Amino acid sequence: MANLKEFFNKISNNNRIYTREDIGNMSSDEFRTNEKAIDYQLANLGIPAKSDLALSDDVVYVHSYTRDDGTKVKAHYRSKAGHITGAASNIENKMTAGEKMLDILGQIVSSNKQILNKNIGIFPIAGANLQNARQDFKYAKKNDNAHIINSRTEINNKGLNDLMDKVGIPQNSRGVVYDINSQQSKKLFNSPEIQNYISKNYSKLVNNKQNPTADIEFRWKNFLDDNYYGLQHCKLYNPHISSDGHFNAIVVDYFDFQHRKPRNWKDIIPVKINNWGYSMQEKGLLENQFNIYQILEKLW
Repeated sequence: MANLKEFFNKISNNNRIYTREDIGNMSSDEFRTNEKAIDYQLANLGIPAKSDLALSDDVVYVHSYTRDDGTKVKAHYRSKAGHITGAASNIENKMTAGEKMLDILGQIVSSNKQILNKNIGIFPIAGANLQNARQDFKYAKKNDNAHIINSRTEINNKGLNDLMDKVGIPQNSRGVVYDINSQQSKKLFNSPEIQNYISKNYSKLVNNKQNPTADIEFRWKNFLDDNYYGLQHCKLYNPHISSDGHFNAIVVDYFDFQHRKPRNWKDIIPVKINNWGYSMQEKGLLENQFNIYQILEKLW
């Protein structure tokens, strides 16, 4: 079988890989709709079984989900984007003109300048995620407070791994751990959403009676909303306040995208950015990754 990594189907215009089981479970209408894409994959890659892909480091498993318009997307495998540096073959040819423009804009706004040994940027969270996803963990490689994880097997915390399973983060995903001194972790701690969570749950956090996980939702506020672009939905793991007054927690997020439709005029810009990420992801030009932010901050 040809190389799974960076496989791109020029008919379906994405990096989905059809398995024998996928094809066997298709209705006649589904098969007719996808027949040309399946033929292209057969000629250029072959048709693997699910068992061939289950343990492969070159693919990502996507859990089933429902789009905002009600369309149900079945679980499937995608080829892993691999080490995308901008020099990967035919990357430019896979993008539309609009996608190229947004990609250039993304590279500009995600750039971080070093001032007094600190990375200063407009979007420290979203920018780091974008650099890592599009340019082979470029940000993490040059930041002392960001540590690259090559697969979830390197994470020994069972509770954290269980949560990552529930979030739907594949075992073979790469990711980044941002330590307590990182700009990203400190910014998240100071966000209104996490401060509000602490305020509402203060008594439980002090007495260690809180739930072991919590949902944090960052809603779009303005064009410079770094937390929304970078995370939007995330999980808080093992939040508590220690006896010496420190708030301790781990923020867990999976950097992936689902296609959306705007609900109103305010949604147009954030949805356009989201759908650019979805398209890049589906074309194999953006590597889905997990991000873990460690928070330890003194409250009193």
